[in-house]
Amino acid sequence: MKVLACSDVHASAKAMKELQKKAKFVDLIICCGDFTVFGNGILQLLKMFQSFPKQVLLIQGNHEDHLDLEKICKAFPNILYLHNKAIIIDNYFFFGNSGNGFTHVDEIFEQEIKKVIPYLKKYKDYKKVLLTHAPPYGTKADLIIDRHCGNKSIKNFIIEQKIDFHFCGHIHEGAKTITEVHKTKVINSGPYGMIVNI
Repeated sequence: MKVLACSDVHASAKAMKELQKKAKFVDLIICCGDFTVFGNGILQLLKMFQSFPKQVLLIQGNHEDHLDLEKICKAFPNILYLHNKAIIIDNYFFFGNSGNGFTHVDEIFEQEIKKVIPYLKKYKDYKKVLLTHAPPYGTKADLIIDRHCGNKSIKNFIIEQKIDFHFCGHIHEGAKTITEVHKTKVINSGPYGMIVNI
């Protein structure tokens, strides 16, 4: 499956135009949050995602966490809000949780993500694909100069649950990187998007 992943678009018309071009060549689109600037212009941005020729899986970032994004997304049939939700597409199990990009340990993530573990066991033969806004700790995805700023709770989860692919964002300096953590590929795509074969 060919996926177009993006994060931290922050309402950039240039980035959205680039994503629209790339969307023609993939099977699925993933957005890992912060597609707005503090929620401004959200309906127009979602209309643009809706116009893309493929389904969009989307979670909120810290710029959208004050919004009822689940309710807003219901008006857009091509967009699936995936925070604390999951979907099976072919033999892939996609699930999401925004995660906290401002702490190393995220107790809310640790509690909420427990709900998905029985399903990961049930669909153990499927490829497991996690979407978070926050990146895991200690990867190219969370590196600012010489300091790692990511989330240890997320890193522990992807290792323990043997996640196949983890798409994230939040740390702009870590954009356009792919890191391997044990057997998990961690992708911080950035605003202009990366096409990834999964």
